[in-house]
Amino acid sequence: MIRYTAKVLENQRENSRCMRMVLSCPEEILSAVPGQFVMLSVPGKDGRPFLPRPFSIYRTSSSPGSFEILYRVVGPGTRLMAGFPAEDLVGVTGPLGNGFSLYKGVKKCFLVAGGIGVPPIAFLARTISKIPDSGIKCSVFLGGATSDDILCKNDFLSCGMDLHIATEDGSKGAQGLITEILEPEIAKNRPDAVFACGPMPMLNAVGKMANARGIPCQVSIETVMACGLGACMGCAVRAGNGRHGYRHVCKDGPVFEYNAIDLTGTV
Repeated sequence: MIRYTAKVLENQRENSRCMRMVLSCPEEILSAVPGQFVMLSVPGKDGRPFLPRPFSIYRTSSSPGSFEILYRVVGPGTRLMAGFPAEDLVGVTGPLGNGFSLYKGVKKCFLVAGGIGVPPIAFLARTISKIPDSGIKCSVFLGGATSDDILCKNDFLSCGMDLHIATEDGSKGAQGLITEILEPEIAKNRPDAVFACGPMPMLNAVGKMANARGIPCQVSIETVMACGLGACMGCAVRAGNGRHGYRHVCKDGPVFEYNAIDLTGTV
């Protein structure tokens, strides 16, 4: 982990709801694995600071040293970020948390993402595609409310992965929830592992499907947090497997084995 001040290299709109920001970085950030995140500190208006906020790492590049995030403009902090021009400065802490890890002997994976949970799954897809002679085949399932929630489509297609899309309004792909597309595919084309990131109800549904069939499943949780280091206790989730207590998304996650946490009742 490193704390440093990054320079904004690019800050462009991807669609009506989502932005892509490219930030300079030292070598330590380039060592990030899919699922890890950074905390960004941005100055507020009139010098008033916002609390740091977490963003999943979408892509890293060694030439020049940079990393990318995708973010949805939803509140005053991200609205402020959307207006950052090139050369502006942003405080960065990272890479943080525990990322995805491939199970030994896996040859067929299902990658599932909903909404702004797509970036770490796209990072994972590119990482898998670069493993020499792995023979790992991936099918990707992307879901969202509208077509503007379907991100990184070309990332997956460029990796040669099968792509399934569902939107709640039917504006892209099948109409409905992505879990409705996933369930019959799991039943007829059983994968060796499932990796997912998205809203809590989606993660719980995906985990239950995998668990019922004895398929290992890792889920990456996206939630609010103020520190990213386990000090604020703002990102606690209940422990699973019948254990008491809580796990913290920032330091124990954000990627967990599905059975290690209890997502029942989360929103």
